[in-house]
Amino acid sequence: MVYVSYAALEVIRELQKHFPIERAPIRLRLIIPEESLCSLMEKLNEWNAEVVSKDESGNQLSLSVRLSLVFT
Repeated sequence: MVYVSYAALEVIRELQKHFPIERAPIRLRLIIPEESLCSLMEKLNEWNAEVVSKDESGNQLSLSVRLSLVFT
């Protein structure tokens, strides 16, 4: 099974040389306590995530983020 996954990634890398292939961005909705916002934002910045929306309810925050992964 591992070989099949590796082979598929190799095929995608070869196709990328000739065609503009990208992974679709992942959309996440995160509900976190307000005091965790700073550490979460640091991590999201490391991952180059885009905050799409931010809502506050009581002492909790709801964040919708878009995260693009790359083939390496």
